[in-house]
Amino acid sequence: MEKILIWAVIGLLFFISGSKCEMFNLTEKNFDTEVSKMNTKWFVVFYVDTCNYCKQTLKTITNDVLPDYEDSKVYKFGKVDCNKEVWLALRFNITQIPYIVLIEDGKMFEFKEFATKEAVETFIEEEKTIEDIIPMPKPMGFMVIMMKMLTESYYLMKETIQKFLDSKGINIKINDY
Repeated sequence: MEKILIWAVIGLLFFISGSKCEMFNLTEKNFDTEVSKMNTKWFVVFYVDTCNYCKQTLKTITNDVLPDYEDSKVYKFGKVDCNKEVWLALRFNITQIPYIVLIEDGKMFEFKEFATKEAVETFIEEEKTIEDIIPMPKPMGFMVIMMKMLTESYYLMKETIQKFLDSKGINIKINDY
């Protein structure tokens, strides 16, 4: 009886904890390093937290697709938060969300269907042709990096000035326009 109870508790704990698969958070700092690894195929979702369709897509991939590829050494699943990774979103010219691609050996393929388990798995597994390839954006050049530095400096300066005005009790809000 005790053995049955122990196994029941272990089973319940396993059921409650589950094996939660997570998508890898890709950022500007780790994107090129991770995605360029040899013999890996990256399924990447560009998204924003406020988009309900993005949330549903990420949920479908995390809950339905990822468990089937959990032990895969070839397939990796990543996500890019376009609100946090603005420069990465600009580099990939993200104009719609979610934007989903498969990156394999420096080649990029766009996923254009509704993200169901079957559609995603078919897209991942199917043989790609040369016509399917879309250009892979290169890392940022010197001018883009300089623009990024100027933009970050502007926001840091704006924040510093706003804190100073607030600390002196001066009721002026600095706007971006």
